[in-house]
Amino acid sequence: MYKKLFNPLIYLFLLLLISGCEKDESRYLELDKTVLVFSSERENQTIEILTNGTWTAFVDADWLTISPRSGNGNTTVTVTSLVNNSFRERQCTIIIGYGMGWERETVTVEITQRGKTPRGVLINGVDWATHNLASHGTFVENPEDFGGLFQWGRRGDGHEQRNSRITLTRSTSNIPGHGNFIIHTASPFDWRNPQSGNLWSTSKTENDPCPVGWRVPTSDELESLLDSGSIWTTVNGINGRLSEFPIQFSCPQRIRAIEMAYSSFQI
Repeated sequence: MYKKLFNPLIYLFLLLLISGCEKDESRYLELDKTVLVFSSERENQTIEILTNGTWTAFVDADWLTISPRSGNGNTTVTVTSLVNNSFRERQCTIIIGYGMGWERETVTVEITQRGKTPRGVLINGVDWATHNLASHGTFVENPEDFGGLFQWGRRGDGHEQRNSRITLTRSTSNIPGHGNFIIHTASPFDWRNPQSGNLWSTSKTENDPCPVGWRVPTSDELESLLDSGSIWTTVNGINGRLSEFPIQFSCPQRIRAIEMAYSSFQI
């Protein structure tokens, strides 16, 4: 028979080990904001860090800087974006870590920077964008690039992408909640049931996919653009309509905007 041995020193060691591993509930770190949106220009914004410990900040993009990147206690951090010369939005994440070892925890700040806005072209009193829409709130990179295939009245949710899936089930709400392209083969051939004609309007609406400061044109404004005078031609290998305005204002890509109804013009 084995004897059960009890060593008080071992018991004391285990007790200290367990108590030493308890989480320090007195530590805290709070941020005054967890989302920042920057314009396309160089811009500074701040984050207030409230903490009773040390912290370190990391960012996964080379177009965003943080100062300071580490500290101890409450600190005001300046976040600076570089100029975005693209027409597309870009995103990144700031990660702020605090604590040491296995107790280390992190909080995040989601960053979005707007793409630059293309110069408009005034035709028949309407300021037309010179680039198509790539996705919700974002222009394509080049004037000759094809844009998304937006369904009339629908906000960008992925359905406008050329590789999106197709569904025959119509939506009963203004926002379908998925990115499938909805096809209905009977009149009124609309993606929504019942059809709604007010989802895009002469004023900015929730479903309007254009960037800030722009909106989708009305049917009358599209007709006005067609009537402004243009010819079918090929410019730089791109087929489209060439406006009779001076060549520096011609936008051969705009015929795709007319046919697919996703062009935009400035408010």
